[in-house]
Amino acid sequence: MLMTALASAIGSPGYLSSEYIKPAAIVQFSAGTSPNGSDLNEAVINSLMEGLVQAENTLLDWFRDPSALDDDDTDSLSRDTIRNALTFTQRLKASLSQMPDYGHPLPLRAVTVGTEGAISLEFASGTVAVTYVFKADGSTERMVFVSNRLLQRDLIALS
Repeated sequence: MLMTALASAIGSPGYLSSEYIKPAAIVQFSAGTSPNGSDLNEAVINSLMEGLVQAENTLLDWFRDPSALDDDDTDSLSRDTIRNALTFTQRLKASLSQMPDYGHPLPLRAVTVGTEGAISLEFASGTVAVTYVFKADGSTERMVFVSNRLLQRDLIALS
């Protein structure tokens, strides 16, 4: 059932209005509706919103002083890369009101700095993880993992 929900989420334009931001993955609650489903969905969305606010604060700190991480053995971040990641988090936050009733988004697990000044946002729950990598060259890559195996990798246009 999870694979079906994941495959349908990846294959469709999703619940977001922008093609730039597709849902990380939608995890289906069950085949039927539950009286607690909307409460659970609201809690998951609130948790994701809190994670996105924390991620934005981290990204804003990096934007104010990209060289602050130079001591951490990481490649320097560009403000454009940080701006792309910020734009993504802001669009994702704005889209949360359009969540479908049958599922919920994966929670934000980490915001990290990768090689060559890339920024990664990882969303994960159980065996499903989706990572968005914002690269210094302006490209954005989305990778979908199930049970630690790469299921899909694609580039996302930043428009």
